[in-house]
Amino acid sequence: MKKKAVFLTAVFLSAILRAAVPDSSWSIVIPDRGTSAERHFDRIAAQLLSRGLVHLTGAELPVVTGEKQTEHAIFVGRLADPVELPAGFWRGRLRVAENGDWYFSGSYRADILRQEHLNHSFHELGTLRAVIMFLRDHAGLRAPLPSGRYMQFTRKDSVDLPPGFVKDYVPDFLYVSGRQTSDPVYDISNGFLSSPWYFSYGGHSHPAAVPLEIYDEHPEYFLFTNQKKRWKGQQYCISNPGFQELVYQEMCRKADLGYEWVQLGQSDGFSLCTCDACKAWGNTDDPGEKIWILHRDLAERFLRERPEKKVVILCYAPNSDPPRSFREFPSNVIIELCRYTPESLQAWKEFKVPGGFLSYVYNWGAYHPEGFSPTHTPGQSAEQLKLFRDFGIRGIYRCGFGELWGLEGADYYAYGSIAVDPSCTPDEAVEEFSRLVLPQAPEKLRDFFRVLYGLQSRRLAESHQDYHNIFGNRMPGRYANMETYALRYDEKSLADLDALLKQMEEAAPGNTFARLLRTEFDLLRHTARMARNYLAFLEKPSPDALRAVAESVKVRDDFINALPRHKEIAAFQAGLPLFARMPVTELRRGGSWKGKMLYPLCFPFERMLKEGITPGTREIRPDGEKHALLPVLMETWTDNASVSVTASEEGMTVCFHCDRADVSGRNTWFYVYLPKWFIVFRPGFGSDGAFVYPRLENASPMQQKKYGPGQREKDLPAANPGESLFSLFIPWKYLDGIPAPGSRIPVNFVFRHLLPDGTHRELLFEPDLKYLHERLSVYEGRGFLIF
Repeated sequence: MKKKAVFLTAVFLSAILRAAVPDSSWSIVIPDRGTSAERHFDRIAAQLLSRGLVHLTGAELPVVTGEKQTEHAIFVGRLADPVELPAGFWRGRLRVAENGDWYFSGSYRADILRQEHLNHSFHELGTLRAVIMFLRDHAGLRAPLPSGRYMQFTRKDSVDLPPGFVKDYVPDFLYVSGRQTSDPVYDISNGFLSSPWYFSYGGHSHPAAVPLEIYDEHPEYFLFTNQKKRWKGQQYCISNPGFQELVYQEMCRKADLGYEWVQLGQSDGFSLCTCDACKAWGNTDDPGEKIWILHRDLAERFLRERPEKKVVILCYAPNSDPPRSFREFPSNVIIELCRYTPESLQAWKEFKVPGGFLSYVYNWGAYHPEGFSPTHTPGQSAEQLKLFRDFGIRGIYRCGFGELWGLEGADYYAYGSIAVDPSCTPDEAVEEFSRLVLPQAPEKLRDFFRVLYGLQSRRLAESHQDYHNIFGNRMPGRYANMETYALRYDEKSLADLDALLKQMEEAAPGNTFARLLRTEFDLLRHTARMARNYLAFLEKPSPDALRAVAESVKVRDDFINALPRHKEIAAFQAGLPLFARMPVTELRRGGSWKGKMLYPLCFPFERMLKEGITPGTREIRPDGEKHALLPVLMETWTDNASVSVTASEEGMTVCFHCDRADVSGRNTWFYVYLPKWFIVFRPGFGSDGAFVYPRLENASPMQQKKYGPGQREKDLPAANPGESLFSLFIPWKYLDGIPAPGSRIPVNFVFRHLLPDGTHRELLFEPDLKYLHERLSVYEGRGFLIF
């Protein structure tokens, strides 16, 4: 009897809670209320759901607007569900009513400045996310790349949901934004969610608050330099009350527009003002602590005057570490971390930050030394996301993303897959990506990525990347980008990758992803070969080595010039923006910041090869023969100047031959570098002699002061023996006596001419090849004077 009672109860409950399976008699209803943008995205959600249900059930449900027209319906839209959804960020819900109807609803916000924009990246679309997550769970919806051609439904699960069924979809990370794509299904299914409630400057609010245009009216707001003058640039006098007020009012403007969170961050490359007030600010000498104190004070005022709003304080150099003078932030503060190692996160556990933490990640981007080559691996993605989950990071901003959909596409996919589902492993994500984008030969693509990720473990020591002037336009010290390419991509490794790629191409000749991967790989290969050739030339300059560099630069240039483009911007390939649609000039120079490869790309190869000049090997003899002077920075070479040397019993005469008629004593300098002396003379002052500076011992190339105090020496007379010809006599005592036959004396000769537009024309005998990018050592190259 007991068993029979249980059975009857089960039958009774099943009759009450009948499973509701949508069939062709159903319809999908979207509301006719809301903004035009919200209605647009509701329709996208409904149409996607219709496609998914065809896959799941075989039934094609019509999408209608307004009222329910069939016995059963699926309602899609925040304003279609009579049950109010709890507040939240990117919250979505699937609810089955007692009559069996389904309701998909979700939170909705639009960027205040772009409320009717139809790009999904300006909206929080909880309804669309609920639909996507339902289809991801039940239909295996996968979008490995941001193009509809790659989206697939990969499995079929039961969808017989009983009345009263409720499923809430709440993301682990409120947003993963920065470089959102044009495909909402790709972004949302992979957890790449936007944050329209948060006004972010991409990091730095001070320049937006205090633009350069107000410098003439308020120079006191700007940085006071060591040279005792105000600098017209995006660095500021942070102690100035007027500056502080402008920063605060910028916060208020964004809050009053309607943004819930407002970012607060100092200028990039922060430099501390040297005025007395800034030195005393905060009773500390630490620039980072001064920033913390300033931003905390602004947050406290913001809390009093805008109590419903949040301020997101950027934790970025120089305030990359937590503050030392306090341990608690106001209740309206959220901290956005730009340093997120386990050690740095551990340090923050001692602090009370009521709004929690965000992270600003540098996983990808052509600003790295890798340039347009992979910077990150799925294994690193898994480690980072686990660390963020464990610590409670609420949102993630990506500084760089989408530059390499072929070479980095699997890592992007792994990051998204693990962001959505922490049980997903890196290997599973790469395996799935390979099956989805190259079903004809997934094992070859998987092996390609395995080799590629193995090469990325080859990393330079940190000391190789220890110098960069953020205000300069030249590459960082020690050629870290060239060294990275040469270290990782030796010829054998490139051959292994190429062989796998050829096997993919043979197995799937029409596959668009394989073509995209080929394009990105070939740029990597050409860049790596150029880097290895250039580093070999720097190590041992020779005419053959120079020709190898010139040829590899030309091959790379020809490849870039042949890429599909729209005007001067990289175009689309395989339905994806090629190299993030960067300008061709950006591709040619290898990237930005640490990825920039000014040298050897700018070398005047044609003229050097034509005239038989090999930098790094130059010699001059005291025979009167003219030797061309090269452009100081080895870039454009259009000017002509040369140097020659003759000798007598008393000394040697250095002659500079110039092609300009406007050379005069007030706008021209000639430099002669000898082992122990630096000599300067100017036309028109020759009768008074040249200035001589003694060389300091043990001075490194990066030191600003390499010479002692100078003095005028009358025994070094200068002359102007002919038109555009200038000479300087140097007694042998400056070479410690008459050189012996066969002597090789390191020397350099420089011609520097001030042009009417205020720029300098600079030519020299031998450039300092390894430090061309550094102004402090730009003349430090040495050729040899042979006797």
